[in-house]
Amino acid sequence: MNSIFNLFKSSPEAAKILRMILALPHLPAEVNPNCRFTIFDGFRVVVEFANQHPNISQRLEIFLLGYVQDFWLIQIGASSISVYGSEVRTNNYLESFHATLLNQMGKHPNIWDFLRKINFVKQYLFGNWKSNLTIYLTCGFVFIRLVL
Repeated sequence: MNSIFNLFKSSPEAAKILRMILALPHLPAEVNPNCRFTIFDGFRVVVEFANQHPNISQRLEIFLLGYVQDFWLIQIGASSISVYGSEVRTNNYLESFHATLLNQMGKHPNIWDFLRKINFVKQYLFGNWKSNLTIYLTCGFVFIRLVL
């Protein structure tokens, strides 16, 4: 698996194949009136693109056919991985929280900015968490308050 990782890092074509694979869940699992393509159609396009680069397709054959096709598309099922039409496109809410926190705090804040901002978040969110669901934009921060 490490050799595949190195291939993705060293070959622009292999990196493009990986990005194409990662985009597949955005396609519908089945034919949809709003989209002519399905995940399986997208996978066929990825395989066709890989086959245009024989040195790469040979090295990625087990990854593409054994892992992506056999495990994700067939065993897990396209309907389980498709996020087409979904408002929430991740099942990792912590990832979303981290992205929001990074956006609000910025990269590598100094300790004093970090403490000031995290204290503001703590006081604002946890001090008002029993209120109605409301979205606020205050001092560049986006807050959501939930009803429990």
